[in-house]
Amino acid sequence: MFFFQSVLLALGLLLINGYSAFSATFRYTSATTETIYTEGETTINGVTYDGTFINSIFDPFAMMFRQFSGLFSITDGSLGEAVAVAAVQTNPIDRTLLGEEGIARTEYLADLQDVALIPGAITLPEGLSEFDFKFIPAPVAGTPTVLAQGWSVEKVSEPGAVVAIGFLGGLLMMGKG
Repeated sequence: MFFFQSVLLALGLLLINGYSAFSATFRYTSATTETIYTEGETTINGVTYDGTFINSIFDPFAMMFRQFSGLFSITDGSLGEAVAVAAVQTNPIDRTLLGEEGIARTEYLADLQDVALIPGAITLPEGLSEFDFKFIPAPVAGTPTVLAQGWSVEKVSEPGAVVAIGFLGGLLMMGKG
């Protein structure tokens, strides 16, 4: 019985580690947004994306957070560190067929930049003179660049790993009974 449990445990660890090697999930947080990026190559309408995102962004005009989700492609850097992404919203409005008009750009910069270099930018919070986070809404949104200072990133545990561990734990418990 011990051999059977050891084999199951080893198989489970391989599955979990294999899953993590192919995808990862990161939560990026700034003063105005919280976005969860999950790696996982996806092709829609002939365009291949690097993964999916769920974004909550503060709307200063409505004084509330709004949630969007969709697909993203990394344009510079890599997830888990300073990165630039091009994203297309699929929910609540699907913009995948709008081409470049449907693309929003987000940059989590490694170094602070001077706000004066971005003409017509909205700065959040007020009085901001330097920033290291930049969000450019899709052109169809018709709004200027949103800037903020101070972003952080953390790796989020994989839901698949949690399910695999639960499944393996159940098998091990059944083996003891």
